[in-house]
Amino acid sequence: MNNPLIYGKDPVKRIVGSEVMKDYLINYIADGNKTITEKRPFYYYVLLEEYDDSHECGRLGGKNDFQYFVKFKTKGAAYNYCRGLDYEGKKYYRCYNPVESAMLREGFTFYKDMKVNDVSVLSFDIETTGVTINDESFVLLISNTYRSRSGDVSRRVFDFNSFDSAKDMLNAWCEWVRGVDPDIMLGHNIFNFDFPYLHKVATLNGTKLNLGRNASPIEFDRHTREFRKDGSQSYDYINASIFGREIVDTFFLSMKYDIGRQYPNYGLKAIIAHEGLQKADRQFWDFEKVREPWNNPSEWSKFIQYCKDDSDDALALFDLMIPQFFYYAQSIPKSFQEIINSATGSQVNSFMMRAYLQDSLAVPAATEKADFKGADVIGNPGLYKNVYKVDVASLYPSIMLSYEVADKKKDPENRFLQAVKFFTEQRLADKLAYKETGERIYKDLSDGRKIMINSFYGFMGAPGLNFNYPVGAALVTEKGREILDIAIQWCFKKDFRLVNADTDSISFEAPEGLSMQNCLAEINALSPKGISWEDDGIYDSFLVVKSKNYAMKRGDKVTIKGSGLKATMKEPALVKVLEQSIKWLLDGKVDRVYHNYVNHAYYIHKGIDNIKDWCSKKTVTKAVLTPKRKQEANILEALAGENIQEGDKYRMFFETSEKLCLEKNFKGEYDKDRLYEKLYNSIYVLAPVLDMENFLNYKLKRNKKLLEDLNESTR
Repeated sequence: MNNPLIYGKDPVKRIVGSEVMKDYLINYIADGNKTITEKRPFYYYVLLEEYDDSHECGRLGGKNDFQYFVKFKTKGAAYNYCRGLDYEGKKYYRCYNPVESAMLREGFTFYKDMKVNDVSVLSFDIETTGVTINDESFVLLISNTYRSRSGDVSRRVFDFNSFDSAKDMLNAWCEWVRGVDPDIMLGHNIFNFDFPYLHKVATLNGTKLNLGRNASPIEFDRHTREFRKDGSQSYDYINASIFGREIVDTFFLSMKYDIGRQYPNYGLKAIIAHEGLQKADRQFWDFEKVREPWNNPSEWSKFIQYCKDDSDDALALFDLMIPQFFYYAQSIPKSFQEIINSATGSQVNSFMMRAYLQDSLAVPAATEKADFKGADVIGNPGLYKNVYKVDVASLYPSIMLSYEVADKKKDPENRFLQAVKFFTEQRLADKLAYKETGERIYKDLSDGRKIMINSFYGFMGAPGLNFNYPVGAALVTEKGREILDIAIQWCFKKDFRLVNADTDSISFEAPEGLSMQNCLAEINALSPKGISWEDDGIYDSFLVVKSKNYAMKRGDKVTIKGSGLKATMKEPALVKVLEQSIKWLLDGKVDRVYHNYVNHAYYIHKGIDNIKDWCSKKTVTKAVLTPKRKQEANILEALAGENIQEGDKYRMFFETSEKLCLEKNFKGEYDKDRLYEKLYNSIYVLAPVLDMENFLNYKLKRNKKLLEDLNESTR
């Protein structure tokens, strides 16, 4: 870790926390199970385009936009100075996070020379009398699973029955937390529930959550922040800070980890079950059956175990998901909490800002956003057999390196391409080491490098980032289209049937026994230097519905790609219909698809006895809480009498054409026409590869009679 560009120039290792107090910075450094502190002078700084003769103004090297800097001893002084600049309409740069500001300037990062198990973690979960945070809020239990830096695991439950008051219980919990002294506190949905709820109860009872390493209380931002799940969905939350400790919310972590969007939802138990991490003796709880276990002595011990298992589960998710981000953090000048909560584009920008500021070099202003054409995608609908798939290893980073795509004006020291080269080459070395040794650390390191590699291209085209380079992003996609076209034209000249093409890969139907080695040699000979096509395997069958939506089968394994085919937001019964249909089509069993469709329509007609699999998931959003459209108003009406808050999820169905109803309130009535139409729309996704004349929409009157005439023998 002696590469100052990659890890920062500061050599201090094993930093597990950093804070700013007044005019000095405190670094918390792991020393076995002890924690030592390092103090440094600290100042707030503002970067300027022009010299300011009214303040003591220094100069940075180079010719980038922000060449001058002004120092301040207090945050308030820096804030007031920037307000004046805003009033005058002058451009400036200021890093508002004080710890990140020090990391940019001095070049230190978290966790250097550490493995993921070298940090101490505390996973906690609370149980309450309700989910609404109000003056009636009450905490029943706080369950804790703590793991020390040496790997020792201990558990502790704080039970309201064991204390004279809620104040005593919270104070005892905070004292215990300070005693075990975790580097990281974690839990599931703790930003939007556990911490705000605990804070409310503490306030009601005249105390504070003194969880900090200096015994200071937890602090909350004044303004709402946004966690972006992807380009189309985000979650509002109030950020919390604990002095000297990092906070990881596994609710957000799971979204960051779930790149392929495989999880049915982001509830703790759903993810644990999906990942196969559920303990054999795990205690479950059904609040519909036992609503107030605190008033039921025979159930209380089970409820305590349920809470314990929740804190164990959050730690299990942390262990599964966190390693790649942990090793990635060794390169990024942000706190670990910020790395989990912020977008990767801003993280790459911070990486580049440090590359210049730690060497006292000027930094550029952001370039305006520019629109440009993206990658080429082709999908030829149909079912294919014996399909070969080839793809380019790290296409966009390879293009950046081969064509030297970099903004030489913003980055005269060429540090961006140096970083691209390092992470690309090092990831290949890590993958090889993992293949040879089987040691997980190499896989985790490789995955951490992959985060950085995948972020380089997106960072260039993103608005508002100092080192962005929209012209370069456009050049990368242009060259990507050219490279993909080389492979497509090769495919046509060989008389192979093109099946699919998507950004960095092509799939083609070819004769059995074809030498993939020869194919790769031919394509690579046609491609630019530095571009390497690789074998991605031969598939027994390959189903293409449209571009970016296809399914592949090799042996018994079926892989489905594309949001249109995954349909994760549909009702479970309809998701299953679509998945089964895709698998039968891959096997050439079209008749099974038809009979399954008719069977489901007949089931809707005869009467659904269990509505669970026919409910859709609804999320309580701001729009639902303050509805302006009928759609949101219907959801809110169905939730009448429920204690709801933003982010809550409920399963609902239409009882009539206008009335939504909660799953638990099902009494046998449901809107059949709506389900007929949803069933039809689900199978219509496959219209490019099915003869839809055989699949009737039973919502239509002319088709209902046909359905009514069906019986067990004719279906």
